Amino acid sequence: MKNLAVVGGGVSGLAAAYYLEKLSPPDCEITLFERASRVGGVISSPLEDGFRYEEGPDSFLSYKQAALDLVEELGITDRLVNSNTRSVYVVKNGRLENFPAGFQFFVPTGWAPLARTKLFSWGTKLRVAREAFRRHPETRGDLSVGDFARSRFGEEVARYLAEPLISGIYGGDADALSMNAVLPQFLEYEKQYGNAIRGVIRAAQSNTRGKPKWAPFVSFQSGMQELTDAIAGKLARTRLRLGESVEEIASTSDGVRVQGEPFDAAICAMPPAQSAKLLHAAAPDVAEILGAIPCASTVTVSLFYRESDLPVSDGGFGFVVPRVENRKILACSWLSAKYPNRAPTGFTYVRGFLRGRHESGAALDAVLQEMRDLMGVTRAPEKARVAQWPEAMAQPLVGHRERIAELRRRIVAHPRIAVAGNFLDGIGIPDCIRSAKAAAEKVILGLSGS
Repeated sequence: MKNLAVVGGGVSGLAAAYYLEKLSPPDCEITLFERASRVGGVISSPLEDGFRYEEGPDSFLSYKQAALDLVEELGITDRLVNSNTRSVYVVKNGRLENFPAGFQFFVPTGWAPLARTKLFSWGTKLRVAREAFRRHPETRGDLSVGDFARSRFGEEVARYLAEPLISGIYGGDADALSMNAVLPQFLEYEKQYGNAIRGVIRAAQSNTRGKPKWAPFVSFQSGMQELTDAIAGKLARTRLRLGESVEEIASTSDGVRVQGEPFDAAICAMPPAQSAKLLHAAAPDVAEILGAIPCASTVTVSLFYRESDLPVSDGGFGFVVPRVENRKILACSWLSAKYPNRAPTGFTYVRGFLRGRHESGAALDAVLQEMRDLMGVTRAPEKARVAQWPEAMAQPLVGHRERIAELRRRIVAHPRIAVAGNFLDGIGIPDCIRSAKAAAEKVILGLSGS
């Protein structure tokens, strides 16, 4: 009988345990260690006094198939809900300006929205128009998202679109994050069509055949925690050990030791810095790379306002804040405008996001201040809740894909050990699930060869 360990009870660890149960013999036992008192990690949708809080990610990308496949296997496809199609705003000079319609991130698919937007000067608009007729040579090596946007479209596009959008997703710096890792499709468009504008227009044209079943972003009727709860509910041979913090994974002649207990193999599904500490003895060459991958800390502030206490919306569901505006927050999102059943009748659910670490009171004050300054909101929310996520967002810096390729080369020499998480191929939930399945396949293959 084999005995396997998973360290980490977020979506990556839960999915790893799920796939281990699918792939391993029926007599195989699995133990999942989680230092918190609950599983799910940053995915958390608690219900209190009739108010459903979404403390972590509020959705996942439907075009990355790994999550939809798992949802179907779990039998919860009927619980999915599509996001509403609404506009978003960008803060410029203390005002909310419409995000230009038809843009994919910072690349336009049409000229009328570019001409109308107040975000850019006419000089920038002409530069973007000229970009559509350029042909770039294939990019060698890696460059940052900020450098790509700046060199193709100019400083204003980098400042008011690329930087706040990427910062809102990764909680990091667009001038440090890898284009190869974050937006490789734009580089592929340049390779195929000469520039990214032609590529996104071709992609948009090819996607007009028939209305897809799922919107680009989907969630669940009662919040994203439905996913992690469903995975945990399907685990039949996995023993959950909550409130246990693992300090080290040690290698042995016939397997590994976790917390001094013998296991045939282990999957480490923790953030890279923590994974590096766990594996420093068992796989120091792997730990070396993991320790070089930084993570960003973020804070989510949930606010429930009475609808009458907010200004009348003209169809938007939030705004992003460029760094140049020198404000305390990264973004605000009207979650109840994006998805149904996110607020009781008569209430609007607003979420604010901050980068770094903050005291809960200071984080709440920062979001309330920005709501006053940018939205003219003077009344206090009826409910408020702050969620801290220290070092939860992996930062794929320039050269990240090469580092991950080297990590994968090195970990082959450790057949009883695998890693999973948002530092491998992307920070999204489908990326985590895909990495978890690959980790499960690796350790099962390693066991079969022993």
